[in-house]
Amino acid sequence: MKRAVIFDLDGVLIDSEGIYFTWTKEFFEENGILVSREDIVSLAGSSEKYTDQKIYEWWEDAKHDGKSKEAVLGLYNAYCEAQPFSYAEIINPGAKEVLQYLKENGIKTAVASSSPMRAIRNALEETGLKQYFDTFVSGNMFPESKPDPEIYLYTMRQLGLSGESCIAVEDSEYGVRAGKRAGMTVIAKRDPKFDFDLSEADHQIDHLIELLEIIKRI
Repeated sequence: MKRAVIFDLDGVLIDSEGIYFTWTKEFFEENGILVSREDIVSLAGSSEKYTDQKIYEWWEDAKHDGKSKEAVLGLYNAYCEAQPFSYAEIINPGAKEVLQYLKENGIKTAVASSSPMRAIRNALEETGLKQYFDTFVSGNMFPESKPDPEIYLYTMRQLGLSGESCIAVEDSEYGVRAGKRAGMTVIAKRDPKFDFDLSEADHQIDHLIELLEIIKRI
C-alpha cells in the first residue's frame, strides 16, 4: 500500500473550477470582451501568476485603454469577491470519507495546489477538511507551477517520502503531468464540464470514493 496521497484542491476536493470559469466568462462579457471557452478553460490548474497575466492580456488586447495590470486585476478581483460563494457548499462528495479512511489507516495526506495559500487555508477550514492533512503547499511558493513537478517534489520532502510511495490525485492536464514528472502514481478525477486530457494518468475516476478501491490494490 502507498504511504501518502497528495491531493490537488480545485476540481478534486472542491468543485470550484466551474465557478471560476463562470466568474471569468461573465466578468469579460460585462466589460464587452469576448474570451473563448478554450482560453478560459486553459486557466484550470495554472498558477495565480499565470492567471493574472492572462486576465491582463485579454483586457489589454481588447481594450487598449492604458489601464495598468494592477488596475485590471483590481476590477477582476472585486468582481469575483462580490459573487456569493461558500466552499462548504461545493465540497466534492466522498472527500471526507476518503480522508477519514486514509487517516484511520496511517496513510499521510497533503494538499499541493496552484492556488494561493490564503485560498487553500480558507477552503480547508470552511469545508472542515483541514484536520485531515499533514501539510498543504501552494504553487505560489515556487518560481514555476504545474506542470513543473517542484510543488510535488517539495511536498514529498515535507512528508519524508519518495515518488514511488505516493499517489497524486489531480483533475487537470497540468496537474497530471506534474505528478508523473515527480515519479508518482497519478489518479485523475474526470469532470464532465471540461474536456481535459488526462491520458497520462495511471488511473481515472469519476467520483472520489472510487479512490479507495484503487488505493487498496496498489
